[in-house]
Amino acid sequence: MVVDLPALAPQPRPAPLRWVYTVLIMAALIGLPWAVSEATRPLDGEALVDWPPPTLVLLIVGALIARRVSYRWFDAFLLVIPLFGLIYVWRFAWRLAFLPYRDWPPRPDEAARWVKVAHPSSPGAGLYLVNPAAR
Repeated sequence: MVVDLPALAPQPRPAPLRWVYTVLIMAALIGLPWAVSEATRPLDGEALVDWPPPTLVLLIVGALIARRVSYRWFDAFLLVIPLFGLIYVWRFAWRLAFLPYRDWPPRPDEAARWVKVAHPSSPGAGLYLVNPAAR
């Protein structure tokens, strides 16, 4: 069942703006682990080992984000695979840039919380929004 877009809901982002958000989010996801390791470097007196390791920071951030973009928390391990991980960073960022809407089908365990709404600019396109009445 497709319902009309609620009057209080913001309009979905246009594709060019979503691309810009995706690039910014991707830069943040890639830069955050490096920034954390650089920020903690003076605290440990120039130790030979970075703490926390950038990989650990990427895994934690990825696990926190994964649930919001229809992945399981342990799918964050895909982010540390060389080159292949960049594809998943892009996918996570692409999906984050469109929230609170989704243009991908929800997983079966989260489908009850989402309702399909009519896309304002692309009739017939799949667009999902959180159903506030569902828990």
